[in-house]
Amino acid sequence: ESDQGMHKGIATGGLWGNQTLRVENLHLENMREGVYTSHESKVWSLLEVRDCSFNGSYLDIASIGDGGTVRLNNCTFQNSTTEGIFCATWDQAEVEIKGCTFTRSNNIYSTKAINLSGIQNAHIENCNFFQSTTGISMAYCGPTLIKNCLFDNQRNVALSAPVSSIVSIESCQFKNQAIALKTSTSDVQIEMVDSVIEPVEDCSFRISTIASLSVHNCDLAKGENGVVNILNNPNCPNNVHLDMANNYWGTVEPDSIDAWIHDRYDTDDVCYWVDYEPFEAVSTPTEKPSLGGFKAMFR
Repeated sequence: ESDQGMHKGIATGGLWGNQTLRVENLHLENMREGVYTSHESKVWSLLEVRDCSFNGSYLDIASIGDGGTVRLNNCTFQNSTTEGIFCATWDQAEVEIKGCTFTRSNNIYSTKAINLSGIQNAHIENCNFFQSTTGISMAYCGPTLIKNCLFDNQRNVALSAPVSSIVSIESCQFKNQAIALKTSTSDVQIEMVDSVIEPVEDCSFRISTIASLSVHNCDLAKGENGVVNILNNPNCPNNVHLDMANNYWGTVEPDSIDAWIHDRYDTDDVCYWVDYEPFEAVSTPTEKPSLGGFKAMFR
């Protein structure tokens, strides 16, 4: 229908006696929530959405759980409303998102493609993220794999891990970002390999505090605040070395790389040293991201 106001398209869950919901080959638009599930009664649950398209809603997928699984496959998400989110899940045992495309105009305030909170295990693969304010935001998440994804033109940050998460990034591409990756607390662990960060406005990595950061075999980009910008913090929760060796920094001059990193070598007000040597003289990633999700926009 042309306008669903604040209504939910499909609403179900353990609170109403449902344990499994499968949605296939539907188009939903102009909703408060397109698909809404709630499993707060601690029953096992499965939400599976496949080959669907969403447009113009505040929340396309909203799933609250105490355990359970969410799977999204080969779906397209477009034009969430102001401050909207395409997919938000809370307290799931497992979230799997594959072959999906998320597109939102950058002139909308504070939009996110995916928001994960309290997820025990997550896997996001072969997805494309175009525009919006934030690509993926996660908090209190267990092991999360983000693989073979394209992030293009997020206004704020492609990937935000503000608190207590474990993230692995493999064979991803980050283009036209303000910031590619941002963290805020000392209990975040991030590993990135075989990925490309292309032009950035601010920096590739903006770090307040972090437990560990390992970046290898990647192309890194310089913005107005260099490549790695670690914020000053006079009360350092941990003084550790961040392993960023064997990457291509866009230069073969170590003095330039030094100048593009703001870390504890520059000031004692910063909590971390960045170890970047040895570094590569040429572009390093061996596997380029797939554009399969992009093709799905035109199926």
